[in-house]
Amino acid sequence: MSRFLLAVGFSLCLLTVVSAETASGGSLTECALKCKLQFLKGCSAAAFVSGTQKCLLADTTNADFPGGVAVRKQAASTQDPVQIEGRTFKIIQHRSKGVLSFGRGWTEYEDGFGDETDFWIGLRKIHQLTGSSPKLLRVEAVTWSDELYVCEYSGFTVADASTNYTMTYTSYLSSSSNTTSDSLADNKGRQFSTIDRDNDQISSSCSAARGNSGWWFKSCSKSNPNGIYHASPKNNYENYIYWIGATGNSVLTLKSIRLMLQLA
Repeated sequence: MSRFLLAVGFSLCLLTVVSAETASGGSLTECALKCKLQFLKGCSAAAFVSGTQKCLLADTTNADFPGGVAVRKQAASTQDPVQIEGRTFKIIQHRSKGVLSFGRGWTEYEDGFGDETDFWIGLRKIHQLTGSSPKLLRVEAVTWSDELYVCEYSGFTVADASTNYTMTYTSYLSSSSNTTSDSLADNKGRQFSTIDRDNDQISSSCSAARGNSGWWFKSCSKSNPNGIYHASPKNNYENYIYWIGATGNSVLTLKSIRLMLQLA
Protein backbone atom coordinates (compact mmCIF):
# COMPACT_ATOMS: atom_id res chain seq x y z
CA MET A 1 0.00 0.00 0.00
CA SER A 2 1.44 3.36 -1.05
CA ARG A 3 3.01 5.55 1.62
CA PHE A 4 2.72 2.97 4.39
CA LEU A 5 5.44 1.04 6.20
CA LEU A 6 4.67 -2.39 7.64
CA ALA A 7 5.88 -3.06 11.18
CA VAL A 8 5.58 -6.47 12.82
CA GLY A 9 7.01 -8.58 15.60
CA PHE A 10 9.64 -7.32 18.03
CA SER A 11 10.00 -3.94 16.33
CA LEU A 12 6.71 -2.91 17.89
CA CYS A 13 8.29 -3.19 21.33
CA LEU A 14 10.57 -0.28 20.52
CA LEU A 15 7.66 2.06 19.88
CA THR A 16 5.93 4.49 22.19
CA VAL A 17 2.69 3.33 23.79
CA VAL A 18 -0.13 5.82 23.15
CA SER A 19 -3.89 5.73 23.33
CA ALA A 20 -5.74 4.79 20.16
CA GLU A 21 -9.28 5.01 18.89
CA THR A 22 -11.06 1.87 17.70
CA ALA A 23 -13.18 1.18 14.64
CA SER A 24 -14.68 -1.94 13.14
CA GLY A 25 -12.52 -3.68 10.56
CA GLY A 26 -11.99 -6.93 8.75
CA SER A 27 -8.36 -6.74 7.67
CA LEU A 28 -5.13 -4.78 7.91
CA THR A 29 -5.82 -3.33 4.47
CA GLU A 30 -9.22 -2.01 5.58
CA CYS A 31 -7.69 -0.47 8.72
CA ALA A 32 -4.98 1.24 6.65
CA LEU A 33 -7.66 2.66 4.35
CA LYS A 34 -9.60 3.98 7.33
CA CYS A 35 -6.45 5.73 8.53
CA LYS A 36 -5.98 7.26 5.08
CA LEU A 37 -9.58 8.44 5.09
CA GLN A 38 -8.98 10.15 8.44
CA PHE A 39 -11.44 8.24 10.64
CA LEU A 40 -9.22 9.73 13.36
CA LYS A 41 -8.21 13.25 12.41
CA GLY A 42 -4.49 13.31 11.73
CA CYS A 43 -4.32 9.49 11.73
CA SER A 44 -0.70 8.37 11.31
CA ALA A 45 -0.77 4.70 12.32
CA ALA A 46 -3.25 1.83 12.25
CA ALA A 47 -3.36 -1.80 13.36
CA PHE A 48 -5.73 -4.72 12.90
CA VAL A 49 -6.50 -6.99 15.86
CA SER A 50 -7.84 -10.25 14.45
CA GLY A 51 -9.18 -11.50 17.79
CA THR A 52 -11.60 -8.60 18.13
CA GLN A 53 -11.94 -7.71 14.42
CA LYS A 54 -11.11 -4.11 15.32
CA CYS A 55 -8.93 -1.38 13.86
CA LEU A 56 -6.74 0.63 16.23
CA LEU A 57 -6.06 4.16 14.97
CA ALA A 58 -3.53 6.59 16.43
CA ASP A 59 -2.38 10.10 15.57
CA THR A 60 1.24 9.29 16.46
CA THR A 61 3.43 7.49 13.92
CA ASN A 62 5.42 5.60 16.58
CA ALA A 63 2.34 4.25 18.38
CA ASP A 64 2.62 0.78 19.91
CA PHE A 65 -0.26 -1.61 19.22
CA PRO A 66 0.05 -4.70 21.44
CA GLY A 67 -1.52 -7.70 19.74
CA GLY A 68 -1.87 -5.98 16.38
CA VAL A 69 0.01 -5.67 13.11
CA ALA A 70 0.61 -2.01 12.28
CA VAL A 71 0.92 0.17 9.22
CA ARG A 72 2.53 3.58 9.60
CA LYS A 73 2.22 6.57 7.34
CA GLN A 74 5.23 8.46 6.13
CA ALA A 75 4.89 12.19 5.58
CA ALA A 76 2.71 12.43 2.50
CA SER A 77 0.04 14.53 0.92
CA THR A 78 -3.47 13.19 0.34
CA GLN A 79 -3.02 14.69 -3.13
CA ASP A 80 -0.38 12.07 -3.99
CA PRO A 81 -1.47 9.17 -6.24
CA VAL A 82 -2.79 6.20 -4.26
CA GLN A 83 -2.70 2.48 -4.93
CA ILE A 84 -5.94 0.50 -4.51
CA GLU A 85 -6.21 -3.16 -5.48
CA GLY A 86 -3.28 -2.83 -7.89
CA ARG A 87 -4.67 0.29 -9.55
CA THR A 88 -3.28 3.85 -9.43
CA PHE A 89 -5.67 6.71 -8.65
CA LYS A 90 -5.42 10.49 -8.61
CA ILE A 91 -7.56 12.08 -5.89
CA ILE A 92 -9.53 15.04 -7.27
CA GLN A 93 -11.57 15.88 -4.17
CA HIS A 94 -11.21 15.07 -0.46
CA ARG A 95 -13.16 16.06 2.67
CA SER A 96 -12.47 14.86 6.20
CA LYS A 97 -11.81 17.77 8.57
CA GLY A 98 -14.27 20.58 7.95
CA VAL A 99 -11.86 23.44 8.69
CA LEU A 100 -11.78 24.58 5.06
CA SER A 101 -14.94 26.05 3.52
CA PHE A 102 -16.00 24.72 0.12
CA GLY A 103 -18.47 27.57 -0.33
CA ARG A 104 -16.46 29.08 -3.20
CA GLY A 105 -17.12 30.93 -6.43
CA TRP A 106 -16.60 29.91 -10.04
CA THR A 107 -12.97 31.01 -10.34
CA GLU A 108 -11.82 28.99 -7.34
CA TYR A 109 -13.69 25.87 -8.45
CA GLU A 110 -12.14 26.32 -11.88
CA ASP A 111 -8.58 26.78 -10.57
CA GLY A 112 -8.75 24.52 -7.51
CA PHE A 113 -8.29 25.21 -3.80
CA GLY A 114 -7.57 23.53 -0.49
CA ASP A 115 -4.82 22.24 1.74
CA GLU A 116 -3.03 18.91 2.17
CA THR A 117 -6.17 17.21 3.53
CA ASP A 118 -9.32 18.89 2.21
CA PHE A 119 -9.17 20.06 -1.39
CA TRP A 120 -10.70 20.33 -4.86
CA ILE A 121 -8.06 20.09 -7.62
CA GLY A 122 -9.98 22.31 -10.05
CA LEU A 123 -12.21 21.92 -13.10
CA ARG A 124 -9.40 22.79 -15.50
CA LYS A 125 -7.26 19.99 -14.11
CA ILE A 126 -10.14 17.49 -14.14
CA HIS A 127 -10.79 18.39 -17.79
CA GLN A 128 -7.09 17.92 -18.60
CA LEU A 129 -7.21 14.46 -17.02
CA THR A 130 -10.47 13.31 -18.64
CA GLY A 131 -11.41 15.54 -21.58
CA SER A 132 -9.69 13.51 -24.30
CA SER A 133 -9.24 10.33 -22.27
CA PRO A 134 -12.27 9.32 -20.14
CA LYS A 135 -11.34 7.75 -16.83
CA LEU A 136 -12.86 5.46 -14.23
CA LEU A 137 -14.21 7.55 -11.35
CA ARG A 138 -14.14 6.03 -7.86
CA VAL A 139 -16.02 7.56 -4.93
CA GLU A 140 -15.29 6.50 -1.34
CA ALA A 141 -17.76 7.69 1.30
CA VAL A 142 -17.43 7.01 5.03
CA THR A 143 -20.52 7.23 7.23
CA TRP A 144 -20.64 8.28 10.87
CA SER A 145 -21.07 4.62 11.80
CA ASP A 146 -17.61 4.03 10.28
CA GLU A 147 -18.86 2.14 7.24
CA LEU A 148 -17.02 2.54 3.95
CA TYR A 149 -19.11 2.73 0.77
CA VAL A 150 -17.56 2.66 -2.68
CA CYS A 151 -19.03 3.36 -6.10
CA GLU A 152 -17.29 3.36 -9.47
CA TYR A 153 -18.20 4.85 -12.85
CA SER A 154 -16.71 4.04 -16.24
CA GLY A 155 -16.02 6.62 -18.94
CA PHE A 156 -16.06 9.66 -16.65
CA THR A 157 -15.22 12.85 -18.53
CA VAL A 158 -15.45 16.61 -18.00
CA ALA A 159 -15.55 18.88 -21.06
CA ASP A 160 -13.82 22.26 -21.36
CA ALA A 161 -14.75 25.75 -20.15
CA SER A 162 -16.84 26.53 -23.25
CA THR A 163 -19.38 23.94 -22.01
CA ASN A 164 -19.18 25.12 -18.39
CA TYR A 165 -17.31 21.87 -17.73
CA THR A 166 -20.16 19.54 -18.60
CA MET A 167 -19.76 16.13 -16.94
CA THR A 168 -20.84 12.74 -18.20
CA TYR A 169 -19.97 9.07 -17.78
CA THR A 170 -20.71 5.78 -19.49
CA SER A 171 -22.11 3.64 -16.69
CA TYR A 172 -22.44 3.09 -12.96
CA LEU A 173 -20.49 -0.08 -12.16
CA SER A 174 -22.73 -1.91 -9.73
CA SER A 175 -20.44 -4.96 -9.69
CA SER A 176 -17.62 -2.97 -8.04
CA SER A 177 -19.88 -0.74 -5.93
CA ASN A 178 -21.61 -1.35 -2.61
CA THR A 179 -23.76 1.78 -2.63
CA THR A 180 -27.52 1.27 -2.85
CA SER A 181 -28.05 3.48 -5.90
CA ASP A 182 -26.40 5.68 -8.52
CA SER A 183 -26.09 9.04 -6.76
CA LEU A 184 -24.69 10.72 -9.90
CA ALA A 185 -27.60 9.84 -12.19
CA ASP A 186 -29.17 13.30 -11.89
CA ASN A 187 -25.83 14.99 -12.58
CA LYS A 188 -24.98 13.16 -15.80
CA GLY A 189 -24.76 15.56 -18.74
CA ARG A 190 -25.00 18.63 -16.52
CA GLN A 191 -22.93 21.81 -16.51
CA PHE A 192 -21.07 22.83 -13.37
CA SER A 193 -22.70 25.41 -11.08
CA THR A 194 -21.39 27.60 -8.27
CA ILE A 195 -22.90 30.24 -6.02
CA ASP A 196 -21.98 32.96 -8.54
CA ARG A 197 -22.69 31.02 -11.75
CA ASP A 198 -26.00 29.16 -11.82
CA ASN A 199 -26.18 26.57 -14.61
CA ASP A 200 -28.75 24.20 -13.11
CA GLN A 201 -32.26 23.53 -14.47
CA ILE A 202 -34.39 25.29 -11.85
CA SER A 203 -35.19 28.96 -11.39
CA SER A 204 -33.55 29.15 -7.96
CA SER A 205 -29.93 28.26 -7.20
CA CYS A 206 -29.10 24.68 -6.23
CA SER A 207 -25.71 25.90 -5.06
CA ALA A 208 -27.32 28.32 -2.59
CA ALA A 209 -29.61 25.55 -1.33
CA ARG A 210 -26.68 23.14 -0.93
CA GLY A 211 -24.36 25.17 1.29
CA ASN A 212 -22.95 27.37 -1.52
CA SER A 213 -21.20 24.31 -2.93
CA GLY A 214 -20.03 23.80 -6.48
CA TRP A 215 -21.32 20.71 -8.30
CA TRP A 216 -22.95 19.41 -11.48
CA PHE A 217 -26.43 20.26 -10.28
CA LYS A 218 -29.65 19.55 -12.14
CA SER A 219 -32.59 20.12 -9.79
CA CYS A 220 -30.77 19.70 -7.44
CA SER A 221 -28.88 16.46 -6.66
CA LYS A 222 -28.66 13.12 -4.89
CA SER A 223 -25.08 13.96 -4.00
CA ASN A 224 -23.36 17.00 -2.53
CA PRO A 225 -19.73 16.18 -1.68
CA ASN A 226 -18.74 19.86 -1.65
CA GLY A 227 -21.40 20.94 0.83
CA ILE A 228 -20.83 22.13 4.39
CA TYR A 229 -18.90 19.69 6.59
CA HIS A 230 -20.81 18.83 9.77
CA ALA A 231 -18.72 17.14 12.48
CA SER A 232 -21.49 14.77 13.62
CA PRO A 233 -24.39 12.81 12.12
CA LYS A 234 -27.19 14.97 10.74
CA ASN A 235 -30.37 13.96 8.92
CA ASN A 236 -32.22 15.76 6.10
CA TYR A 237 -29.93 18.79 5.90
CA GLU A 238 -29.16 19.09 2.20
CA ASN A 239 -26.67 21.93 2.61
CA TYR A 240 -24.25 19.45 4.25
CA ILE A 241 -22.07 16.79 2.62
CA TYR A 242 -24.05 13.75 1.50
CA TRP A 243 -24.06 10.90 -1.04
CA ILE A 244 -27.39 9.16 -0.68
CA GLY A 245 -26.25 5.83 -2.11
CA ALA A 246 -23.94 5.49 0.90
CA THR A 247 -26.68 6.15 3.44
CA GLY A 248 -29.59 3.98 2.35
CA ASN A 249 -30.96 6.60 -0.08
CA SER A 250 -31.44 9.07 2.79
CA VAL A 251 -29.85 12.51 3.11
CA LEU A 252 -27.38 11.89 5.96
CA THR A 253 -24.12 13.70 6.58
CA LEU A 254 -20.85 11.89 5.92
CA LYS A 255 -17.71 11.60 8.02
CA SER A 256 -15.45 11.78 4.97
CA ILE A 257 -15.55 11.48 1.20
CA ARG A 258 -13.05 11.44 -1.62
CA LEU A 259 -13.34 11.28 -5.40
CA MET A 260 -10.54 9.88 -7.55
CA LEU A 261 -9.68 9.04 -11.14
CA GLN A 262 -7.94 5.84 -12.20
CA LEU A 263 -4.67 6.62 -13.97
CA ALA A 264 -3.42 3.06 -14.46
